[in-house]
Parts: sequence; structure tokens; C-alpha cells
Amino acid sequence: MIRRPLALTVALTLALGVFASLGVAQAKKPAPAPKFQVSVLPIDVTKDPWAWVSPTDWPARAYPPIHVFGHTYVDGKTEAALTISMLKVGTPVIAAYGGVVTRIQLQPESCDAEVYVSLPKGGTLHGSYDHITPSVKVGQKVVAGQVIGSVPAWQCNEPYGGMELMVIESTSKGTQARCPLSIVDPKKKALIAGQIRSVMEKWNAYVGDATSSGGSSAYTADDLARGICETTYAPAG
Repeated sequence: MIRRPLALTVALTLALGVFASLGVAQAKKPAPAPKFQVSVLPIDVTKDPWAWVSPTDWPARAYPPIHVFGHTYVDGKTEAALTISMLKVGTPVIAAYGGVVTRIQLQPESCDAEVYVSLPKGGTLHGSYDHITPSVKVGQKVVAGQVIGSVPAWQCNEPYGGMELMVIESTSKGTQARCPLSIVDPKKKALIAGQIRSVMEKWNAYVGDATSSGGSSAYTADDLARGICETTYAPAG
């Protein structure tokens, strides 16, 4: 049996402890990949961004201010985005989730643009903000809650604006539009649901009896119960 001096034994023990701790540090698990989760509405609906028109005028007579995803409105088209209309021109548009700006498609025919924001490492979900004036650039990282643009006049010259948040998902059934509010951060779900419900109630009070004469579109009892998603998926085209 080899006997080492006490001092040498202590030094070796300390050295092994240091190396062991370094090994633990190096073996740390990588940070979890970011999730595609909506954590804030793309429009701050608590700050009265509305330019509501008369209940008997377009678009009020056909659509409520926040269109119900998956609902088929009077034109027969299924709503495939979180669409917010009758907004004040210049209203800030907010990033609903964090990611990277991958593309900006200018749309001169409507005097606006569509801004595509994806997660840094891709995935099956991709989102875009349509009909906005962007304040971001391709390659720029954005965080949820950050202003990424503003609402221009609808179709270049209307006295109000509108925007769409579309989420496209690659599924076993092919590419589909997914209701953005079906993938809300669980910690923010109650807050966002409350904000949507408040808009619904204010709109129903605003249009009042106009709906009884077919003058405008109000939220139904089912809309109030379900929230803004009538279904999870809708045709993307």
C-alpha cells in the first residue's frame, strides 16, 4: 500500500473536485428550443384602437371587429386568420410571438405589406402579419410584445385599417391555416381570452338593435362561449 503525505492527498482531492465541477458545468443541458406560442394579441385592444363605422355601413354590416377564425361570413369565404378590422390608421402592430423576420412582401396594390416571422430553427408552424406598414427588416429578431409596424389605410384610402395574423402549419393532412389563439401561452390564456371577450361585449352593445334588421354582424352566444376560434384548422388557400 502506497502512503501519500497528507498535504498531497488533500491537494489531489481538491483538484478532483474542481475537475468534477467543471465536468458538470460542461454537461449542462441546452436551453429548451423556443415554442411557437402566441403570448400577446397583435393589436392592443385595451387601448381603444377602434375606428368603428356605422353598424349599417361596410364592413360593420358583414363582419365584427375581430373576425371569428373558421367562420364562414356573408361572402362564403372561410376566415383563415386572426383578422382585426375597423382599426384607427396608425395603430401599432405588435409581435404576437418571438422569432426572426424572414421575408417582407410589399403589396403596392393595397399600399401595405405582409411580414413573415418564423422561429429561428424553423419548425412546422410559420406566421405572418398581413396588411401592415412594417418597421422591421429581414433578418431582424423580434420578441413578443415588440412593435413591428403600424396599420395603414385599408386598400390605400379607407378611413380605417385592418390586419391579419395568419399561422400556417404543416400537418399529416397537408398545409393548413391554424387558429392563432389555439396556440396561446397557457400563462397568458386567461388574459387574452378576457380581452377578446371584452371586445365582443362592447361590439354587441355598440351595434344594438341594428342586427335585428340585418344591419350588422354581431357576436353570437356560441362566439361568446367559444372565443374567437370556431375551429382549430381552416383551408389555407
